[in-house]
Amino acid sequence: MTSFEYKNLKINKKSNIPGVVPTIPSSDYHTDGTWIATDLYQGELFVNTYDEKIWMRCDNRIIQLSSVPSNYIGVPKAITASYSMLVTDTYLFGNTTSNVDLYLVNASTYSYHILTIKNINIGEINVIPYGTNKIDGESNMILTQYDSMSIVAATSKWYII
Repeated sequence: MTSFEYKNLKINKKSNIPGVVPTIPSSDYHTDGTWIATDLYQGELFVNTYDEKIWMRCDNRIIQLSSVPSNYIGVPKAITASYSMLVTDTYLFGNTTSNVDLYLVNASTYSYHILTIKNINIGEINVIPYGTNKIDGESNMILTQYDSMSIVAATSKWYII
């Protein structure tokens, strides 16, 4: 049987039907005919737009990331120098010509929240996780001009979504 590498696979599923939730597949092989439409790959997102809920599969469980009211709008915060993230941050954008460091909070204290980072200027943003936390297994991520990244905290890890 062929091995399936999905480290960089970015598939997101959605439903607009009330009460539909994601599921964990009964097998590891999406081609064996057992998978259903709501089955998720490791790290994949599922959004129910009717119920206004978001989930992510982490290991052998599915975690509800948020329940977002339709009138919610996060307030972007500009990064013009090195910055330590606050647990209330949801949108950060780099606007500097110098390279800066962005220090993330401990993923376990920010569990199941999403942070979006955008670099709008020529200075690089070096995104550094707390302590031994990783971002998709990496010790840091560098965003150059016009790069963006949305990440979600789950237990002691950050995942790019």
